[in-house]
Amino acid sequence: MLIVVCGFAGSGKTTLCQKLVKEFDCFFVGKTNLVYLSKDTIANDFTDFILAQNNINGREDSFYVNNIKPIEYQATFKIAKSLLAIGSDVIVDIPFVKEIQDYELWQELCSKTELDKIENLKTLFIWCKHDIKKEKQRIIERNYDRDIEKIKKWDRYAKSIEEIKFDSNYNLCEYDSYAQDQNKELEKLYSIIGELE
Repeated sequence: MLIVVCGFAGSGKTTLCQKLVKEFDCFFVGKTNLVYLSKDTIANDFTDFILAQNNINGREDSFYVNNIKPIEYQATFKIAKSLLAIGSDVIVDIPFVKEIQDYELWQELCSKTELDKIENLKTLFIWCKHDIKKEKQRIIERNYDRDIEKIKKWDRYAKSIEEIKFDSNYNLCEYDSYAQDQNKELEKLYSIIGELE
């Protein structure tokens, strides 16, 4: 099983992934091998180095979007494929904003990473809903260098993420990390994940 947790910066992807990994064996008896992969952990060091070498600040730059991001995504999903091939269930923490709107991009990524060679792979995409004001606060609080340009140009960034149209070909559910009743949100996810098993 592959779970892809996606959404905008500050939407709660990492927090959700960590909760699901910690609690997975409590809800799915006998399934204790959910492996967590973070695109940021896998790629940030080499991405930061490449961006610095090219005098680029931030990940909104076209050089990053067109050249580096595809490599980050391929590396992350190649690792996921390796883990799935040996029987692990995998949860991936990755923005996936452009891709969630175009299923063909996912199919291309599956082909490049050989995920399409995993027989009977069950995949669930979880979109973390966003609240632009709360995301800005989270981004400021976490204080990552990579977010400096985003914060400087916040109005332009905020306008660029106003509307997402999900491609209906995805097996997708939404998660609200800002909901008052987080237990209810998590129970909903566990129920959906349980249906994949």
